Amino acid sequence: MTTRQYARLVSEWIGSIGLDPRLFGTHSLRRTKATLIYRRKGDL
Repeated sequence: MTTRQYARLVSEWIGSIGLDPRLFGTHSLRRTKATLIYRRKGDL
């Protein structure tokens, strides 16, 4: 799977759950997950 194919897949998934795909991308989701883990555990 290429980077572009993955980005399209993420965009479709974001749209399917009712969010605006223009506001979320592969990088922002990766950062979001790391932030959530850090808030819960205090260490990555």
